[in-house]
Amino acid sequence: MIVSAPQVDEKDPRTKVLIDGRCFINEGSSPSVYLHGLLKQLAKCDRYLFILLLNNKSYVNEFKNYSNIHPEIIKVKNNIFWDNVILPYYALKNRCRIIFYPKSSSCCYKIPGKKIITTIHGAIYVVEKKDRKLLEKIYWKYAGKIASKVADRVVAVSEHDKQDLISYYGCRPQKIKVIPIGINQCLLQSEKAIDKSAVLQSYGLEEKKYFIQVGLLTKKKNHLFTLRVLKDFLTANKQYKVVFLGSQDRDTGYYSKVLDYIDSNGLNGQIVFLDSIDQNREGERMSVLLRNARLGFFPSTYEGFGIPPLEMIALGVPVLISDRGSLPEVYGKNNTLPLEEENLWIEEIKRLLSDDEYFDSVLKSQQEVIDKYRWENIGEKYLELFAEQENKAG
Repeated sequence: MIVSAPQVDEKDPRTKVLIDGRCFINEGSSPSVYLHGLLKQLAKCDRYLFILLLNNKSYVNEFKNYSNIHPEIIKVKNNIFWDNVILPYYALKNRCRIIFYPKSSSCCYKIPGKKIITTIHGAIYVVEKKDRKLLEKIYWKYAGKIASKVADRVVAVSEHDKQDLISYYGCRPQKIKVIPIGINQCLLQSEKAIDKSAVLQSYGLEEKKYFIQVGLLTKKKNHLFTLRVLKDFLTANKQYKVVFLGSQDRDTGYYSKVLDYIDSNGLNGQIVFLDSIDQNREGERMSVLLRNARLGFFPSTYEGFGIPPLEMIALGVPVLISDRGSLPEVYGKNNTLPLEEENLWIEEIKRLLSDDEYFDSVLKSQQEVIDKYRWENIGEKYLELFAEQENKAG
């Protein structure tokens, strides 16, 4: 069941931190992008030795060359066993002082001499009750609630997220530290190493002749809303396409509704469905798709943070963003639009596409928030949190 990597040196003087790398099993998911960005920053600090437990062997090569990250492969997929047996066992085995769960869970009990830190990415499994498979919803709902009680410190990714953790999980406010998510640096690299035209051509796209929405195809991500506000424009401008980038397997019922809408409104051939791209390892390909779009869309009905618009904005593409969940906090209220007013979205689209000065002013306004979400600053906040808990550990 367990495949071990080379043994950790017991004489290594650095403080050992065990990190749950389970989220990398879902390549391209927001938690995997978040942890990848964080680990790249933590790798710059020699004070700690980070023992990273993975159940996706493809990710060993991502971290094996860092002197302070020790990846180990664990062939376990059961979440309960992983949380409550695998991580505690390896923490004890390697004499780790801190256990870091970055994906909204923890073990369900305290471990003597160990400090537990967990990042909870919103109370989505409570807030959105219908948009999940039953067993998944039950597990993550109670995993988050247990984590909020058991963990010594809980990281919320936004102030809005913090309030949800207090309201829905009963987490004590003094236990919560707000640390946002950063922009994936892999996306900001130059396109010179990849053939932009070949990438776009492979998807049947032309530069600046398509719109893009990034996220799993689910009711919460609100793809039907995007189609409704773009319908008239697409009907009149057949050269334009819409790219929905994200797995279609999560909510097959909603996916069917999206397909029915496309068919009944004569939009066949203008909607491109792409499966999730693992931007941690295919950052250049992802960057091409994002930076060459005309506009981005993010009409979510709830977000604990919402990272895709930040990445598009950083690449020079303005995004139409809803005013739900944490989005006004992250992007600024003036950079969001109310979902109740579809006509306002339609007018905004028209103006952005016809007025270059307005286009530039919107992009400039949105880009003003970017500096708050640099991984260099965010990584320091996590290191401060590790130091705080290290001093309290046994």
